[in-house]
Amino acid sequence: MSPTDLSYLFDFIEEACTNEQVRSLLRKKKADGKKVKLGQKTEDVMQNLKTAPDRGAVSDDDLIALLAAGEENGRQHIFFYRIPARAHSKYADSADLLTRLRTLCSH
Repeated sequence: MSPTDLSYLFDFIEEACTNEQVRSLLRKKKADGKKVKLGQKTEDVMQNLKTAPDRGAVSDDDLIALLAAGEENGRQHIFFYRIPARAHSKYADSADLLTRLRTLCSH
């Protein structure tokens, strides 16, 4: 992973993950025998996470899995649209409907 990509990944982790989720990953790696610092404050925990890949304590896959777990914490909204049966004839072209919905949701 490039340094720029890694920097973005850390930004996303900091935004999506709780301090406890990051500490949990670091604790697991420490239990596996890796040289890892934990920390208490969020700033310390994140700094310890950011230095862990350089020491070989945390892999790119570990970071991606951490982000995936953090994304489940909320602050996201998924909307499902169900078209009423009486409107099916109006929206017979499902590809057109999908395009319209994507346009509406992107604003």
